Amino acid sequence: SFIQPIFGYLADRFSCNWFMGFGVLLAGMGLAVTGFMTDYWAIFAAVTLMGVGSSIFHPEAARLVNKISGQKRGEGMSIFSVGGNGGFGLGPLLAVALLTAFGVHGTAFFGIVGVVMGAALFLLVPRIAASAAGQLADADAAMPEATNAAAAVGTNDWPAFLRLTLVIITRSVVFCGISSFLPLYCIHELQASTAAGSSTLSILSLAGIVATLVGGRLADRWGYVKVLKYGCVLLVPLLLLVMQVPNVWFIYVLLLPMSLAMQGPYAAFVVLGQSYLAKSVGFASGVTL
Repeated sequence: SFIQPIFGYLADRFSCNWFMGFGVLLAGMGLAVTGFMTDYWAIFAAVTLMGVGSSIFHPEAARLVNKISGQKRGEGMSIFSVGGNGGFGLGPLLAVALLTAFGVHGTAFFGIVGVVMGAALFLLVPRIAASAAGQLADADAAMPEATNAAAAVGTNDWPAFLRLTLVIITRSVVFCGISSFLPLYCIHELQASTAAGSSTLSILSLAGIVATLVGGRLADRWGYVKVLKYGCVLLVPLLLLVMQVPNVWFIYVLLLPMSLAMQGPYAAFVVLGQSYLAKSVGFASGVTL
């Protein structure tokens, strides 16, 4: 979270397409070696490298998505985030399966995936970037004025961007709070099993795939600020309802609209951030992601 804007800054100043492949490779290998270490600080270092890999990948990746999405930047960014939401939901399930089958050394699978996908990105990203070179100019020319005021005059709107960042931080606090609190609430207050309580996170993440796609389309159609506001407002009564339901099955039902309220505005956050920092698309992506 803290170093990602640094790589966004570098992505703005230089052509860093290789960041994407290197970031995936570093994250995959960092996770792989954790299963072969017994020293706490060695595991700590490996996990830190995973975070660095993610930080390297996201700003450059979001910048490329911004280039190739044309006029539908909200939809493009929402499709991009499907991978993140899908991985967040399916990754823990895959890890449990691997550790059950192969023990702690099952983490080696993630290293193999990191090497394969990193190599694929090293080969494919330059071609994608080259094919999108003309699209960026067309997209900037066609982007709605209301969401591109800063870009229209070629300046960065830092006050607006900082206000947006404050909203993002607040949203992240709520999201992390829900992720930490909801399973425990289901287990200890609603007397659900540990598996049933933990499943709330997977349902929330997998529902987020659909919610992000829907939110991206709505943002392109209704406007990014409007979708962002509606999502934040919708979440309030849903959280109040969570505290009133009698069992975990009602929680499962509420997770669907909650996911829409939390994940739906994701594309709006990123596109607005990129719009406010017209000269710093990578930095805007780094902060918002």
